[in-house]
Amino acid sequence: MKKFLLPLMSLVFFATSTNAQNLNRNAVKAEVPAQMSLALAQPAQKGGVKKLADNQGLLGFTGSDGANGFGWGGFPTWSSASMVISDLDISEVASELKGCKVVGFRFAVTGSLGDGASALALIFKGKNDQNGTELGADLTDYDVSVVSDDQQSVDVAWNEVSFDQPYEVTGEETEVMYGYAYTQVKSQTDKNAAPVLFGVNKDSKDYDDMFLVYGKPSARNNEGLYYVSSEKQPYVPCFQLIVEKPGGSTSVIGIKGSEKAVASKYYTIGGAQLNAPQKGLNIVKMSDGRTVKVMK
Repeated sequence: MKKFLLPLMSLVFFATSTNAQNLNRNAVKAEVPAQMSLALAQPAQKGGVKKLADNQGLLGFTGSDGANGFGWGGFPTWSSASMVISDLDISEVASELKGCKVVGFRFAVTGSLGDGASALALIFKGKNDQNGTELGADLTDYDVSVVSDDQQSVDVAWNEVSFDQPYEVTGEETEVMYGYAYTQVKSQTDKNAAPVLFGVNKDSKDYDDMFLVYGKPSARNNEGLYYVSSEKQPYVPCFQLIVEKPGGSTSVIGIKGSEKAVASKYYTIGGAQLNAPQKGLNIVKMSDGRTVKVMK
């Protein structure tokens, strides 16, 4: 399931314990209702991008950086809507990320998320882990992306924040649910009713997990987590997790799905494999098969 990585950058948020308890894998069952208010806009020009530290990278769905164009929308007709998330399978890359830390969250929105907005991540280890490990931070000060008057482009403002507590990857992780909690605005004219900036991913086979909303679509529906993305609507919210490699190395961590060759394995000069680069000369195997020497 190669549906991950993007370039380098950063951000953060906090979720209340109530939100975290609601977000468990058993909730992701219902199909998205037809009343959903969401429209894909014309592809937009990509705005300025902030760089992360040299030892940081982004973990998220391809397309969440807007590489295939942007759109924006919201859920003003729903009885309630309180969270926008993605559900990423990381079982194939967890071993490569062992020892790295999930330290933050990066996002872009086209409207205010309201008072008390927060960001959250729930990291699961195996099928028996139903509640996950919670990460979070308050979203109190952030920039809003500006849509042009003709709605043909958007000046993207990426926001980056650090989690209250980082999470060190053990290699056993299988899944991470991440996104933001917000205050729904019910209006057909207020731009804050459509704060979700999203990109397009036409490569993944796991469309359902790219874009989910927690809420109550109508009086006939129960409150819960609903799929928004699908093969016909391959939308993915514009946010990613920030992963940091320990030791201050300038090498970018290797994650399958990256378009750029990255470091995947480390060895001593004598050929012994390392969990992370050590001080001195290291032999580094790149994701494209090349072997290079790196001095740390």
